[in-house]
Amino acid sequence: MFFEIARRKNELIKYIARLLASIKAIHPMVIQNVVESILGQSRFLIFKKLPLLRTRRRICSFIGELTKFRLMPQSASFNCLKMCLRDFTGPNIDMTSFLLEQSGRFLYLQPESHARMKNLVL
Repeated sequence: MFFEIARRKNELIKYIARLLASIKAIHPMVIQNVVESILGQSRFLIFKKLPLLRTRRRICSFIGELTKFRLMPQSASFNCLKMCLRDFTGPNIDMTSFLLEQSGRFLYLQPESHARMKNLVL
């Protein structure tokens, strides 16, 4: 449901992430379903070589916002980055830049993920 809304309006992704953060305590299964859906679509896009730039940007925005609100584990964000860096060609370059744009600074400034982000980027 939340993911379908954001297909049409990318500027709503921030607000949807805030709404999901608000309802996390009441309905944790909703958060889990959204995270699984987004991670599944990101894996599909990483391995598929279609240049779906808008879809890639939307998925990366969702991943970044959910990571910032601590709804998605940081390890999942790092796994997406690692998969993109493994096959650093074509559309995966765009996806890596989108991920770093959305959540790179947050992951770099967090004490628990600073060293891992520093090793990944350097």
